[in-house]
Amino acid sequence: MKDLKMKKCLILVYASSVLVFLGGCASEKLVARYTVPAAAVKTSNLSDISPLSIVVSAKLYGNIAVNPAAIESSVKQQVASRLYQEGELKSTDIIWGNLQGGNMVSSTFRKYNSTHGYARYVTDEHKGGTLFLDITAALNNNLVKETTTFELKRLPYNRKDKEKEKPTSVPDYERIQKEKVDVEYDILQTEGKGILKARMIDKHGAEIYKKSFPLGFSRKNSLQVHEAPMTANDIFAYMVARPIESLVTEISPHQESRALQVNDKGCEQGILLLQAHAYAEAATFLENIEPKTPADWENLGLAYEILGDYTLAREAYTQGACPARINALDALEKKRLASEKERSK
Repeated sequence: MKDLKMKKCLILVYASSVLVFLGGCASEKLVARYTVPAAAVKTSNLSDISPLSIVVSAKLYGNIAVNPAAIESSVKQQVASRLYQEGELKSTDIIWGNLQGGNMVSSTFRKYNSTHGYARYVTDEHKGGTLFLDITAALNNNLVKETTTFELKRLPYNRKDKEKEKPTSVPDYERIQKEKVDVEYDILQTEGKGILKARMIDKHGAEIYKKSFPLGFSRKNSLQVHEAPMTANDIFAYMVARPIESLVTEISPHQESRALQVNDKGCEQGILLLQAHAYAEAATFLENIEPKTPADWENLGLAYEILGDYTLAREAYTQGACPARINALDALEKKRLASEKERSK
C-alpha cells in the first residue's frame, strides 16, 4: 500500500512537471493514430515491390516556361518522401554502370547520413517493383480583364447659416447621393490542367496497380498588387499534392488519425497525465486507482487506444459504458476488413 501511494505521488509529480514544461500549451484534444492497410495493394505484395523504383515522365505544354526534368525529379522526390514518412514501403534509386563508382556513391551517402527519402542500392538487376508515373499537363498564364461594380456615395453637410453658406460638420442624410461605378482592371489567371497516370508492376513483371488522377490548378493575381507570377514548380506542387496523398494511401500501408476528447469528470491526476501526453503513465495510474468512475474507465480506454492496444481499450470502454467509443473502434476494424476484401478481388 505504501509503495502504491508513493507510485501515485511520483506519477502526479511527473504530470505536473510535464505540464510546467509545456507552458500551459496542453490541450484536452488528444490524437490517436492508426495504421491502415493499403487500399489497392495486398499486404502480401509488399515484399514483391519493395524496394520500389519510381519512374516519372512528364509531357508539358502551355506558355509557362518549364523544365520537364525538374518536374519529374520533384514529383519523384515527393512520392518517395511520402512513402518514407509512412515507413512501410521503401523506394530506391538504382545506380547502374560502374560498380566501383556506385559503391563510392553509396558509401558517401552512408557517411553523411542522407535522409532525403530514398534508399540507394548498387545493383546490376532490379529486384523490386516499379511505379510508373506519366504526367501530361498544360500550364498557362492568361491576361484577362475583370470588372467590379461598387456604389459611390456622396454625403453633403447641413448648412445652418444659409446667408453665409458656411458648411457645418453635421451630415445631411436626406440629400445623400448614390452612383454605380464600374472599374475594369487586369488579372493574371494561372491555370494548370492535366492527368497523372500511375501504373505499378511487381518484381515478376505483373501489373498489380493502375489508376489515373486528374490534375488541376487555378489562381488569379491582380497586376495592381505587383505579385510575382508563379513558377512551374510552384504550380505543380499544388497540382500533385492531393493526387500523391491518394496514391500513397492506395499502394502503401499508412497512418490515419482522429481527435479524442478527455472526459473531464474523471480523476484529476489521470486527466493531467493525458493532457501532458504521458499516455503510458496515465494508463498505469488509472489502472491502479480504486474505485474507478465511468469517466476514469473512459479515460483509461483513451490512453490504451492512443498507445495502440485496442483490446484493452475496448475492455475499458465496456467497463465505462462508452458505446460511442466502442462503435468507433468497430468502424476502424470494419474499414480494415473492407480494405482487405477489396484488395483480395
